[in-house]
Amino acid sequence: MKRLTLLRVLALLAGMLLLGTACAGIGEQALKTRGMAYLKVANDLNAAKDFMTPKMQDSLGGTARGGTGTVALPGIPLRLMSASSEQLAGITEADVSAQAMGKWGKVRVTLEGEVGARELDTIWVKVGGEWFLFAGTDGEIEAYGKPPVFVD
Repeated sequence: MKRLTLLRVLALLAGMLLLGTACAGIGEQALKTRGMAYLKVANDLNAAKDFMTPKMQDSLGGTARGGTGTVALPGIPLRLMSASSEQLAGITEADVSAQAMGKWGKVRVTLEGEVGARELDTIWVKVGGEWFLFAGTDGEIEAYGKPPVFVD
């Protein structure tokens, strides 16, 4: 009887592990899809604003103006924000990877430039079931906490 119970517990644990792995894959695909959509408009603050956390959107308020431009945000690579529309349009799914860890995620893109390819990371946080770009401002850290360190 005890052996049968132990087998059931082991089977339950194995099932939970498989389900957790499958759910992580789903979360990472959703993160990658959201990250790809952001990368196509990363140089347009008005369009990129929709991908930022609700806290950052409130902070920016109506300050965004039309067109491309750069604003210093600690967690967003300046190279992404200053990339040409042609560079961003050239990003393919093969250039992007995603890693999720609980409510936090990382999207890495390989961006071709004048001096060769560079890997750039953006950090994301899940709020209300949706992934948002985390800029790393003090207000965001107060609202959402500090992101973990992602190890490749």
